[in-house]
Amino acid sequence: MKFYFHGNVFKSIRTRGYNFSFTNPVPETVISVTKDWKKADGTTNYTPVEAEKTIKFKVFYKVDGDTTTGYPYTEDADHAGNYSIVYTEGTGWDTKVLQNLPMYVAITVQGEENSEETTTVTKKVSGYYVVEQETDGKQYTVTYKVKDGEPASICDSTLDGTITMVNTNAKITVTKTYSGVDALPAEFQITASWADPNATAMSDESIGESGTATTGTKSVVLTSTDATGDTTGLTITRTDVAAAAASGENPATPASYTWVIEGLPVGTQVTFTEANYSVAGYTWAGTVSVNGGTAVEGTSGSSTVAADGSAMVDFVNTYTPGVELPATGGPGTMIYTVAGLMLITLAGTLLVARKRKANR
Repeated sequence: MKFYFHGNVFKSIRTRGYNFSFTNPVPETVISVTKDWKKADGTTNYTPVEAEKTIKFKVFYKVDGDTTTGYPYTEDADHAGNYSIVYTEGTGWDTKVLQNLPMYVAITVQGEENSEETTTVTKKVSGYYVVEQETDGKQYTVTYKVKDGEPASICDSTLDGTITMVNTNAKITVTKTYSGVDALPAEFQITASWADPNATAMSDESIGESGTATTGTKSVVLTSTDATGDTTGLTITRTDVAAAAASGENPATPASYTWVIEGLPVGTQVTFTEANYSVAGYTWAGTVSVNGGTAVEGTSGSSTVAADGSAMVDFVNTYTPGVELPATGGPGTMIYTVAGLMLITLAGTLLVARKRKANR
């Protein structure tokens, strides 16, 4: 005959021909960890690049009455706190099931204040949580969803159910809206430039003369027709074309343009600059705002934004009918200069002719 008790005793005794066993099965729990990877537009049909098809994560636990960030959990020496979720073509992400997670753990605590003594105590686990190990040059943000809860940047702890690591590609959305004219000038463009985060600093020897080591920069030009420049590693999508066609606009010259830029490592600082181009017979004015902030006025805008999450850069241009005076020293002053000289010469010629006529 066997009796099972939840206690701290394990004994086996024999009396009067009966065998009594008092055992203490250690309370355990099970947690599943899954992966959800989204494109920048929120859809989930994203295939990660080769370097991102194996995602590692660490497991931590919290104990009752402890306000620390948690303790690392190690299933065995081989794991060393690292677990993996793998993406397989045609199948998707697998699920890592963490079994036999103890509900009670032994932790070492410090003695009284100014004491170097430590002691080991047994405490009840209040919950487990995970932390994804990010890949180098990551192009995504990470949130965690526990059971059916909302995604959060820090994983909540739980004692059962499923934890989903949600990766969302970082993106920058650039919009340009204009009004007052039927079509934008042909030379319309917005330049995006950033320091190449993967560039190797050049040494003085490679420069060929003394100088400060620098890193490379890259740029891409957003125009009314296409994206040009160095687009290595970038995905630039014009999303306004289909919308314009659906609304009856000319897809080639919509009233607004939208580009979605993906592929920049998270945190990359990108500076967007719009050139000031005029249209004959119109006065040009423009503003630029970042992430819905205050619109900065000016005939040309330059704003810097980090490729982190879903950043927004909005250019708004207005063309007002009216004569636009040329900028001082600009190329448009040449015709006025020549015309002025011709008028002065003509006036001088007429003046001389009149004097000659009066002297006759």
